Amino acid sequence: GTGELTASAVNNIDNSGYLPLFNHFPSIYKNLYNVESSDLKEKKEQALSLKYTVAPGSTVSTRVLYTSALDFSKHKELVYFVWGNNAKGATFALQVGADNSYFEHKIQPNWIGWKKIVVKLKDINDDGTPDALDADEGAVSKVGTPAFTNISQVKLLVINENIFQITDGEIYVNEIYLDKSASVSGYAHRENITLTVPGWLNVGGRYKYTDRDFQTLTTLISNRDTEEISASADMPQFWLLKPEFANWISMPFNVSVSKMLTVTPSAI
Repeated sequence: GTGELTASAVNNIDNSGYLPLFNHFPSIYKNLYNVESSDLKEKKEQALSLKYTVAPGSTVSTRVLYTSALDFSKHKELVYFVWGNNAKGATFALQVGADNSYFEHKIQPNWIGWKKIVVKLKDINDDGTPDALDADEGAVSKVGTPAFTNISQVKLLVINENIFQITDGEIYVNEIYLDKSASVSGYAHRENITLTVPGWLNVGGRYKYTDRDFQTLTTLISNRDTEEISASADMPQFWLLKPEFANWISMPFNVSVSKMLTVTPSAI
């Protein structure tokens, strides 16, 4: 089969037939861009127009490639908006991943105006990282072995699943974004203790525990439980074993001990 696709930008200032997204979803738009209602009156808002002619059984597409792969795994939803007035029976598909390994959501735009599409990122194997799509509308699928932690492209497709040719169809796509950040529960605990007798004794101890799910803003989940214990003692003058006549001789005493226990669940 054959087909043609033209992808271009349309907006509410230069294209008289275009109705902006904020007319249909003002609260969502204001939250996305942190603007007030009064700011929308003269605001230029645009979307991606996909104009197509597609033979039966054919597909046309366009895509965005990322120089560095993106991580979608920290969110629970993938959201986008589609205008379906002039779809003419075509099926729209959104793919995330790579050319031969991707997650896909397909839906037939059979509505008037803008529609919000919500696709859920599901953790099927319960390992803390999503590995499948789910949606209340449309169909989801997975090809190859894609990973939400390694998204190198987003691809938009128009598919003709009919027995007739679709001529001069058009779909608008707008505001593709991730929503609802995933939360991770982890536990960490640390204790330090020091005792000092000036000129005679310094004693210290340290205990630290982090579980496999703990992470900070600058570290990733380690997937292992770690326990660290250490202690130290320092006597500038080890006077208990030194006779009085030898006080002028320096006899420092230092000792330290430490222990680390690491449990890696994936290796058991």
